[in-house]
Amino acid sequence: MDWTDSLLGANAAIYLVLSYQLIHGRMARTRRAENLREAFGVLGEEVKKWVPSLPPGYTWREVAAELRRKGLKIDWASFSKSMDAYEALRYGDSESGVADYREVLRLARELRRIR
Repeated sequence: MDWTDSLLGANAAIYLVLSYQLIHGRMARTRRAENLREAFGVLGEEVKKWVPSLPPGYTWREVAAELRRKGLKIDWASFSKSMDAYEALRYGDSESGVADYREVLRLARELRRIR
C-alpha cells in the first residue's frame, strides 16, 4: 500500500465522520411536540433566540406580526387558527388544546434554519 491509498482511506474516513455529524446534528436539533402547548413551547424557544428585542410578556400576536413583516413563508391562516386554539387553551376557554399545530412547528424550523 502506498501513500495515495492511505490518503484516500483517510479522506473517506473524514468525510464519513463529517457526514454523520451533519446528519446527526440536524436530527438532534429537531424537537418534537406532542400537542399544541408543546409546539408553542418549541416556537417560544426559537423566537427568543431570533427576536431578542421582544419585551417580557410579549403576546403571540406581536410575534406573528413581527415575523410576518420579516416575510417568512408559512401558511399564516393556519398559524392563526393554531394561535387562536392555543390562546383558548391557555386562558381557559378550551380544555382540549386539540388543533393542527404543524404550522407552528414549521415556523420554529424556519426560524432555526435562517438563524
